[in-house]
Amino acid sequence: MHRDDRARYSAITQQAAQSLTTFDIEYKIKLPNNEIRLVREIGEPETDENGKLVRMRGTLQDVTERFRLLEELQRRESELKQAQRIGQIGHWILDLKTQQFEFWSDQLYRIFGVDKGTFNPTIENFKAAIHPDDLKKSIENRESALSEKRPYLFEYRIFTPDGETRVISGEARPEFDNEGNPTKIFGVTQDVTETRQRDLALFQAQKMEAVGQLTGGVAHDFNNLLAVIQGNTELLMARAGPDKSALQAIMRAAESGAALTDSLLAFARQQPLDPRSNNIAQLVDGMAEMLFRTLGENISVQTDISPDLWPVLADYAQLEASILNLAINARDAMPGGGHLTITCKELKFNGSASSVAELDLVGDFVGIFVADDGRGIPQAIKEKVFNPFFTTKEVGQGSGLGLSMVYGFAKQSGGHVAIESEPGQGTTVALYLPRALAPPPASSKSEINNCHTYNDKKVLIIEDNSDVRTVVSKMAIDLGLYVVTAADAMTARQLLADGEAVDIIISDVILPEGLSGPDFAREVSSRFPHIKTLFMSGYPAEVVTQQGLLESDAIWLKKPFSRQDLTVALRSLLDQPVELPTGR
Repeated sequence: MHRDDRARYSAITQQAAQSLTTFDIEYKIKLPNNEIRLVREIGEPETDENGKLVRMRGTLQDVTERFRLLEELQRRESELKQAQRIGQIGHWILDLKTQQFEFWSDQLYRIFGVDKGTFNPTIENFKAAIHPDDLKKSIENRESALSEKRPYLFEYRIFTPDGETRVISGEARPEFDNEGNPTKIFGVTQDVTETRQRDLALFQAQKMEAVGQLTGGVAHDFNNLLAVIQGNTELLMARAGPDKSALQAIMRAAESGAALTDSLLAFARQQPLDPRSNNIAQLVDGMAEMLFRTLGENISVQTDISPDLWPVLADYAQLEASILNLAINARDAMPGGGHLTITCKELKFNGSASSVAELDLVGDFVGIFVADDGRGIPQAIKEKVFNPFFTTKEVGQGSGLGLSMVYGFAKQSGGHVAIESEPGQGTTVALYLPRALAPPPASSKSEINNCHTYNDKKVLIIEDNSDVRTVVSKMAIDLGLYVVTAADAMTARQLLADGEAVDIIISDVILPEGLSGPDFAREVSSRFPHIKTLFMSGYPAEVVTQQGLLESDAIWLKKPFSRQDLTVALRSLLDQPVELPTGR
């Protein structure tokens, strides 16, 4: 007998002998070859006619294999439970006669958020946990499978006791008796809440990407139209009499169109950004007076900013506009007044975010949370709030581009934006922006003197759109420049070859017949180093720089532009030193 079991064996057998009772014990033995085996011994007392113990008789059985099988079974059961915990999968057996769950695995209790000791897994308690909107469909799905004697798949939402909504999915297989009557259902259930959230986030991202590409193209064409309207209107205003009200109305409409186009480009992530290190605390504090004027006296504004908050890497103007947009949306959700809270804090993400709001973020971020206690947003509307032109406001009270602009800005900045809201419980919009490693620079502003004498310089304007070409030509003539024009690079090349002496080229970035404006400018620069080129484009600079068409330090104008914009750009261009080729 193994020494570990000797004391226990002696105690049990002595007790049996004294009380004249049967004993049943398992213990280890050690064979001469040192092998350890497990035996089961059952003994009973034998007495004489006076009831005195005479002897103990019994049996020994080698139960080593049974014990090893039991150990293996326990090990596999433990591994199964661990696998179910990792995969968030539980299994169950429903007795259709008693309407009781014959078996309900430990993981199912965790999925449903109930306590194993108090929750009774009856079919009624199970139904009570299902979302009311999904209950009828789930019952019909099961009854249809039972009538057709087939397995079935299911997916529906459930409520946990603490109010959390989860999505469960699985497969069930009915069992039938000899008469074909269903007796039991065997099933597996998995918590797929996070998977469905990721699927929804991916679908939303793909949808927004597709809409963004379409929007960017439309905005480019729209900018060309606005360039013609705005440029010609400005020229007419310079020649009009005292009453310029009609022209001013056209100009205001053109400027509004340009603002809408900028918002569309922001959503499409095609706006030119100037990401720098920004002090969020100073920015929010600096907006306090503006928010007070904009939101009104019936909205109280509070801030909660973590001390020594990291700086963020973002475009200052777009960041300020985004916070203002979120604050205005919060005000509109509280028509009777309320409380607005702006919270800023540091966050670290490792790619395993706990919610869809923090999906796919990795690294150090600053979270800017704009929260109100207004009427909240229903789920059906919440899924559309970032779509361009979607708005719940009355006609004329909102363009539906505020939140879409914030979305595009966040994504283009390498961050994320998400919204959490329930009807009647307010709304929180979270704007996540990457941490800036460099400290914020000291603020400084500089002004450009727009006055410049062109000294009868000649400009070559290259633009394939004849209306845009005409209006830019008129602006240049008004500035005292001599103008020659070309619709494409081939025509412009011929003009230069014929001896046309020009000082400046104003060229569209994208030209017909395969040669871009920057390519043509490089070609000209190699032969005529004194000629400088100003670019213009209906696309923002970021698009053409990413495509390798436009150098990041090139001077350019985004259509539509005003005569004043052209003046400033030409001044910057002419102030640049001429870089002569090596060897000359």
